[in-house]
Amino acid sequence: MQNIDDRLDIEVRALTKSVVELSIYIEEHFKNAVAQLFTRDWVSGYFPITPDISPITLNGQAFQLLSLWAPSGEQFRTIMIMQKACKDLESLLALVNSMGEHARMLDRDVEYELAALPSEERQGLYRIINLAYMQLRGCTIALNTCQSSFAQRVIEQDGELDLACLRMQTALQGLLELDVTRAVPINYIKLIISNIERMGNFVTHICQGIQTIPAYQGEVGASAWAH
Repeated sequence: MQNIDDRLDIEVRALTKSVVELSIYIEEHFKNAVAQLFTRDWVSGYFPITPDISPITLNGQAFQLLSLWAPSGEQFRTIMIMQKACKDLESLLALVNSMGEHARMLDRDVEYELAALPSEERQGLYRIINLAYMQLRGCTIALNTCQSSFAQRVIEQDGELDLACLRMQTALQGLLELDVTRAVPINYIKLIISNIERMGNFVTHICQGIQTIPAYQGEVGASAWAH
């Protein structure tokens, strides 16, 4: 029985590692997508990339573990949380792809639109992007360590991101009302902000799941989850 438990532990760690790698990929993809708002020289070379391990594949691996090993207790809970995380990561990836497409559609209009924003609003956009990346980075670390306290800190950041997005949407709407000829580029930027806000919701959901598996993390050991 002990040998079976050890083998299952190895499988659960492998699944967790793959989920973490997918989360890291989404972080990098997010940086590439938002970079198009500020760097246009290489925009023609941007296109959505499929990760080496897709969320659907990882979801299937989690289902196989449940079917073949019939785990119980904290092992069962961990697999379920990772399976749910895969679904949220799939949604995050779709949002990042959408952001990249909208940023690419702006072409060189984005430089004019960002320059037209008052200084406070421009800084607000930079802050939103920074907050979103911090949440993605925190989500990856929380998945890697399965530490409930760290997941809680990531969850608490979501309120700050929501408020920053609301303020930015209000500012953009004000600019749109002043000049309706700018409707197309401004609406693209608003869609990007909306996607970032939705990303925070999926990150929060993942971290809420992580908060339910501290006992298993403690049993296996934080160092084991970190590798």
